[in-house]
Amino acid sequence: SPWATALQEKEAGLEHLLATSRRGDCVLFDGRLIHRGTPCQSSQPRRAVYIVFHKKWYSDYVDNQFPATASAHGVPRDAVLPSGFQVPLDVSQPSGADPVWRFSVSVPVSKGDVIWRVGQGDSLMFDSKELFELYQRKLSCLEAQEVRKKAYLTKVGKIVLRKDLSCLMPEENDDTTTNVTVNEEGDWIASKDIGKDSTIVLLMKCSML
Repeated sequence: SPWATALQEKEAGLEHLLATSRRGDCVLFDGRLIHRGTPCQSSQPRRAVYIVFHKKWYSDYVDNQFPATASAHGVPRDAVLPSGFQVPLDVSQPSGADPVWRFSVSVPVSKGDVIWRVGQGDSLMFDSKELFELYQRKLSCLEAQEVRKKAYLTKVGKIVLRKDLSCLMPEENDDTTTNVTVNEEGDWIASKDIGKDSTIVLLMKCSML
């Protein structure tokens, strides 16, 4: 990847910028940039407030943009599961060579295991179409159109609206090319044994709205 190449080339492959500031200034930058602090040259403590805004499922390590050797402390101790997902995942962002999102499991998964559970932070559950329509009325026309693309009707008559990472899961209508299915409650269940590092694809036969 470009990040790995730049890190291997060390200083020759990276453009450096020193962001100087005065007391009370605020420095804003894209957190995905490689960044670090500088030594405090004063005899007094240097206090700063550091705040990061990002989607709750985002992690520097989820999409493998950095190699494990990027720094001595660069590998997290424990995997963080994005929102409703119940198994550790590796998520690859779209690229020129492969323009779709790819989800793969980091551990073996047995048939019947829960892959994703409704209502864990990246989805909304509506008990009726009327409530879902009421929710849509509060949105713009374009927002309501996008919401309908991400929602599905369960066998028990409830409507699931996916948000964040869950709405990026690859889907197919052919059960021969998928290994995850939707149960009556709207949760995603492994429809067969899935090996470690295998890609997962959702069988979406629920009614789309």
